[in-house]
This record gives sequence, C-alpha cells and structure tokens, in this order.
Amino acid sequence: MAIAATMVCGCYLVLLCTACRGSAHRTGLRSLASKPSWHAGDRVLQESRSAALAAPQKERQIEYSPFVSGSVTHVTWHTPRANGTAGKDCRTEITNLVVGSGELYYILHQYCQVDGTLEDRALLIRRVNLSRLQDANGPNPQDVDFLISYMWPFGQPNGTIIREPADFGDAHVTGMGLSKDRMHLVLSVTNGDPKVIWDSGTISGDQNRSRFTSLSLADGYRSSSGPLSELVQAWALESNKGFLYYLQLDSALINVTVNDVGLPNGPLNRVSRSDIQTGIDPDEKFQSGSLVSDGSCLYSVTSNDGLFGRKLGDGHFDHSIIAYPSVRFLGKEMDVVATPQGCHVFTAANNTIEVFKLFKRTERTCGRVGARSALPRYFGKADVTALALGDNGDGDGLSLYVGTTDGSVYSVPLNGPELSRCGNEPYIGRVLSDRYPISRYKRSLIFFPVNLPSSGLAGVIYLIVVIVPTLGYSLINAVYLLLYAPLTFMFIAIVSCIAFCVRRVVTRGRRALEPVNINHTVLARPTTSSVQDCTAMDFWGLRPSRVKQFGWKLLSDCTENFSETYRIGDKGAFGKVYRGSLDGKDVAIKVMTGELTDVKRNQFVAEVNTLSAVNHVNLIQLTGYCQEGNQCILVYPYFRGGCLHERLFPHTANQRELAKDSPPPLTLQERMSIAFQIAKGLQYLHDDAKPPIIHRDIKSSNVLLGDGCGDKLYVVVADFGLAAIGERVLDTGHDHVVITSHIGGAFGYMSPEYMLRGELSEKNDVYSFGVLVLELLTGRKVVTRAPSGVGWQTLVDWVKPFLRGDSQTAQDPSLEMPRAILDRCLWNQMAGDSTKQMVMNTFRVAWECVHEDYGSRPAMRAVVQRFHIMLLDVGWDFLIRTMDMEYLLAMPEAEYTICKDDDAESQEHHEVFLE
Repeated sequence: MAIAATMVCGCYLVLLCTACRGSAHRTGLRSLASKPSWHAGDRVLQESRSAALAAPQKERQIEYSPFVSGSVTHVTWHTPRANGTAGKDCRTEITNLVVGSGELYYILHQYCQVDGTLEDRALLIRRVNLSRLQDANGPNPQDVDFLISYMWPFGQPNGTIIREPADFGDAHVTGMGLSKDRMHLVLSVTNGDPKVIWDSGTISGDQNRSRFTSLSLADGYRSSSGPLSELVQAWALESNKGFLYYLQLDSALINVTVNDVGLPNGPLNRVSRSDIQTGIDPDEKFQSGSLVSDGSCLYSVTSNDGLFGRKLGDGHFDHSIIAYPSVRFLGKEMDVVATPQGCHVFTAANNTIEVFKLFKRTERTCGRVGARSALPRYFGKADVTALALGDNGDGDGLSLYVGTTDGSVYSVPLNGPELSRCGNEPYIGRVLSDRYPISRYKRSLIFFPVNLPSSGLAGVIYLIVVIVPTLGYSLINAVYLLLYAPLTFMFIAIVSCIAFCVRRVVTRGRRALEPVNINHTVLARPTTSSVQDCTAMDFWGLRPSRVKQFGWKLLSDCTENFSETYRIGDKGAFGKVYRGSLDGKDVAIKVMTGELTDVKRNQFVAEVNTLSAVNHVNLIQLTGYCQEGNQCILVYPYFRGGCLHERLFPHTANQRELAKDSPPPLTLQERMSIAFQIAKGLQYLHDDAKPPIIHRDIKSSNVLLGDGCGDKLYVVVADFGLAAIGERVLDTGHDHVVITSHIGGAFGYMSPEYMLRGELSEKNDVYSFGVLVLELLTGRKVVTRAPSGVGWQTLVDWVKPFLRGDSQTAQDPSLEMPRAILDRCLWNQMAGDSTKQMVMNTFRVAWECVHEDYGSRPAMRAVVQRFHIMLLDVGWDFLIRTMDMEYLLAMPEAEYTICKDDDAESQEHHEVFLE
C-alpha cells in the first residue's frame, strides 16, 4: 500500500507540473490588444491611386519551419490613403479570403479613424488571378487584380454590380465562400457587426438580421435569400454535398441545403445547441476552409484560444475540445482552416499563426492535438485577419494564404508530405479518445479479444474493463488508468502464456503422430522457425467466414512447386500469380512474400476476414487462403474471358499473327455496361463494405470478363484489398506502389494527390475509374509515348485539350466531338443523337472524375446514378437489370485470369494514335 501510495503521489506531481507548464506556455503565446468598434453614419472613402497594386514580390524566408517549403510571396497589397488631417489614422485590412481554381477572392476594408470613430469607409470585393502571378516576367498589376463589386446596403439585397464606392450603412460581411458551380461568391451579410450587437445586448429585434447573398463572378449581379430570424455568427459551405452550416449567436448550429449558386433552398435543421461548459463563446469562428474534404469534421476557434472539433454526420453530432482555452484575445480577428485530410489545423489571432498537428480522426472524434507550434512571423508587425488554404496557382502544391491588417495578402508554400501525415497516437490513447471524447460524460466497456485453446469458447473470450465516468483527462482518470491498466495487461499476459503452453503441447503431440517420409522433399517450402501448421490455424487463430483455408502443400502440388510454367504474367506490386486446379476447378493462386511476424500473420488473417465478407456481383469472390512462414496466399476463381486490358489491346509476340479466333472489339453497348458494372462494384466497396475498402489499384488489367457478350457480358473487379495487405502485412507502402506503377506503366491511373503526396481517400479510386472510362471510350492506352518522342504522355493529358474545348491543340481539329477522341471502331455505333449525347455525357463524367482537385470529384454513388440515367435515356435499360443468383449459377464456370502486366512492353510495341 505504501508503494502504491508513493506511485500515485509521484504521478500526481508529474501531472500537476505538466499541466502548469502547458498553461504557462499557452499564456506566453499571446499579446493582448483591442480593436475599435465600427459606428454608423460613416462617410464614403474613394479608392485612391495610392492604393494601386504592385507586382508580387518574393519574401526571404528568415526562419525555418517544417511546414513551409520555399519562399513567401507578397501576393497583393493596398496602401492606405494619405493622412491629410491631424489625428486621422487611415488603414486598409483584408477581412476574408477564399481560394478557387486559379483565383483568390478577398474583401478589402478601407477606413480612417478619427477620435475613435470610423470615417471614409469602403468595402471592396476583389479577386486575384493566381495563375498569372506565376509569370516569371511579372504581370501588369492591373491584369491580375480585379474589382468584383463594392459593398451594398443591407436593405438592397438584390441588384446589379456596384462599380463605385457607395454608402453601405451598417452592412457587415461575416463570411465568404465559393458556390458549387464555382461561378458565385456566397456572402453572409448582417445588419451590423455581430460583436457590437452582442456586447450591446440587442440581439433580438427585426433590425438585427442576417441573410445570404450570391454574387456572380461573371457580371457582379447579386441575389439574396430572405432575412434569417437570428444573427449569423460563423458559417461553412460544403458545396460538393450541397450543405451550409451556420452558427447563430445563441450557439445553435443550423444545417440547411443550398442550390448550385450557394443560396439556402431547404428547411432549417437545428444540428445542436452547444453546452456552455464546452467553452463556446459569441466570438467563435469557423469558415468553409475549416471543413475537411469529406465534410465529416468542422473545426472552430474561440476568442479564449480554444480549438474545437465538430463531428458531423447523418443523424448524429459530436462536439469535443481539441485544444484547451487559455488567454482571451479581447475581440481580435480570428480564423481557422484545416488541411483536406484533417491532419493539421492552422489558426490565426493577433500576429500569430499556430499549427496544430492532430492525431488521426476516428468515427467519434475529430482528433486530438499531437503537437502545437507557431509559424515564423513572415508578415512583419501586422496582425493576421484571414486565412485560406488552396492551390498555389500552378497546380503543383498547396499554399496558405494570409490576409493582414496592413492590406496585404501573402502566399506561404506548404510542405505537402509533412501536412499529409497525421500524428501517430498511442493505442491506449486511440481507445480512450474514440470512446470518450473530452466533452463527453459516459460509462462504457472495453473488450479485449484473447485467443484461448478451447474450441468450446470459439477461441475468444472478452476481458471487460469498466471505465469510470470521465469528463476530460482529469487527474482521477489518470490515476484509474495507472492502477487498472497494469492489472489488465498482467491478466492478459497470464492467459496468453497458458494458451501458448497448451498449444505447444498439442502441436508436439500432433507432430509426433505424423508419419515421417524421408524420401519426399518439397522444394522452396518455407523453412523459417516461425512456420505455423496450416491445418491448425482454424483451431488456434482467427477464422475467416465463407472461405476455405488451404494447406501450403496442396497449393504447391497443384502448381508443381510453384513452377514458372504455371506462372501468369510478371510479378506485380503485391506478388506473383499461378494457375492451378483444385477439385477439378481452375483457380488463380496469388503468392505474396514478406518478412512476417506473428502480429503480421494475425493481421493477414484479419484482412482475409474483411475480404471474405465482401459480397457483390461485380466483385471477385475470394475462394480461400493459406498463410505459412513468410508467405501469404490468396486463392480466387479463374476467369476464362481474360482481363479488360487484353480485350482492348489484344497482341501476341508478333502483331501480324493475331489469333484468328480472337474476340471482336468490344461494342459501345458492352463498354458502357462494363463501366456501369465497375462503378457499382466500387460503390459497394466505398459505401456498403464493412469496413469501407479503398481499392487503390483500379486499372483495366484488374477487370475480369466472363464468357458472355452484349447484354450478357459480366465483369468483376479484382485485387481489391491487396493494397491494404501489402501495406499492413508486407510493408509495401506508398513509395513501393508508385515505383512499381512506373515500371509497369500503370501510373497513368494514379491520382496526383496519391502519387505526389501519398494522400489516400476513396477519391483516388474515383480518379482511376475516370481514367478507365476514358480508356474504354478512346481505345488508347493510359500511357503512351509523348508526341515529341521524349518521355510519356498520360491519357488524361491527351484528352485535356478536347474536353476543355481547345481544339486547336488537338491532333485533328476538323473532327467534331465526340468522334475526335472516340475509338474509331465505335463511330458507326452512334446511330442517333441520343447515343451521341450519351457518349458526350460519359466523357463529361469521366472528366469530372479525373479533376485535379479531389474534393471536386463526384462520389461513386453519384457516378452510378448518372450512368443509370444515361442508360435509361438511350433505351438500354436491359443493361441496368442486376443479374440474380440463379442466372449466375447457370453461367459457365467462373474463372479468374490474372492479366499479364504488359503495360511497359506495350508502350514500346503497341501505341495507338488517332489519325
């Protein structure tokens, strides 16, 4: 007891010292300052010549930061009007920033202050052409920065562009975003400054209202929604999903659907009302850039230096503290943006930008802080007023755009690989943070699976540990954790030792009874000391459902000790494939080799569990598996129809000696059917598989064809789940996959964010699917020799001038779309206008799928819906009918052909160009 008490007291002192040190650190980060309030009755300020823009300048990076890559650019700045009156202080401030495709949009506030009163005010909505800024010669400032409109009074919500400064009264912009059609800015306009209204206590009243306005980027015309019943404090637009979240001054979060131009068009749904104990205050801020790419998390910052995360989803809402509040900012401007994957969050207040590196998000929380640091002060003495994350203008990387109180906008090039990596939270931290968000108060159970030598218990018991009610990481919880965790793991260790001893006794007994044949030698059999008996795995380990576990010897015998004569194709990124026969049925046997530990072997079986649960008509069904020594083996049925790549590009050693019985080219109807079936398979993996699966290797050689044709053509997607096995079991990570794809010529399918930065999401599959559709319709390989003869050209780059309408750069400008890029063998199959329109719409879908910005790519469920509509419109509804199980069972024996990875070879011998 004395020892235990000493340990508890020691832990108490350590925790207390740590807490005090963290509090002191947070306190020292901020300086206190105040900002004058705005007043009504101000005069209008004419934009002077002195506010003209100068060309962008490179700033020398004075101090190193791991998050910054390159020099900071002074994008634009506006000098204040000369002070002609004693005591008159004129200033310019950037209040909002939004980044679009090659464009930066910002709001410029110009004003003069005399004796605490604001005069000569003007509010300008402007844009900068970021693409033109990349011109090495330095563009004319007038050619890169444009006026969209001056601000309008709150009482004039609709109207044409305002080209000259006007008295806009008390109108106040509380946020800005970009609409789904990318052709309108969405602004929230309030009749008065919400902070002033809150401080004055006049929140209610018809005169204090907010409304949303859509401002056309083409002609400056504005249209607005009706006034809301409450003031909008902060808001975020999830344009891809068509949602808008806004926070009222009463701390209620509201969700409403919006149209393509960003205006609300549905009923208001109250998502939650924040608990006052969470620290939310009337100065809480967030924006559209505070959402992660999939819209599942929304981060916000408060005036007392608190960082919060809202977990958003269908039918549920969670709110948790990510960084504890410390020092109040006394009304200073704040902003917060998150990287697309939510691994890092940037916050701004006063003259400091802080970077929060977060642990990976879970199903319940938006992560926790793993590290916190401040960016160097690249912006002089000015305070930071606005943040935005977006493309740097040339499409090569991500930049942080910073607006300041001196009317400047800076571009900070970011280190993409560093920002794409989340923090690695310890296992016990992941368990606690997932089950107990900091702002939650609940009691839960933690279950630890333990393997036991008893089939009566199904090989698993559950050790139940009751966690005391928790509210944050309090001292009591830390003490409970310190006391109970060692006891828990000690119990698990004892049980595991008993299981290991009993297992060894049983295994030795079995081996003693086995006959020894000294004349039989099996070549290349794994000889590692950690070899496990395949027949014992069902009893001792995890047992996948719906699949059979094969012995290594059986698979070796059916391939003559994995002879090269049974080999199919070259070695791919995840192993070799052999053709064999089991029980009179042809199978494909995929052998993957790596340095395996007991943990990795169990991980492999767990991955097989996941694959065995996949059940969709357009996904290859796993037949069985084997795991021995350093080899992981998967067994699939064998498809005689071959793979899509071979069907699109048939070839032999001599192109002039193609087999006479080669199948004819795929028809347009068959190609549309193939694309539709692949889309349905991918939608299942993304939306219906438990857990969801990202394929990561969609390509024509992983699409297998049945024996049918026309509307009877049946295809499946193969090799899903192998990337996860390679990464988690065989240590074949991102770099290995990228290098292998370049060797095999498959890099044309790979999304830019994954190839360059390793960012993984289901949108990687969407990109690959878009490339595959282009391959189907054009009949061109995804990678061919560049027209110059030097290097390679991807299919996406080849179709770009056609689908963007730049026919002058195309090979044959005389051809109209879609014939200009459609496979020549399909020209005669466009019988009517409806078929032609279907082909054009399919090209549009494919082009959206290969958008460089993965957030702009559609989800696979949306792709399936669009294919469904296109097939109905053209009268091919018979392709939509899903095959029932009776039809599948009546089909000839399904077979699985692993396509030969001939991409690299075909680049040299089989290039297809339109003539």
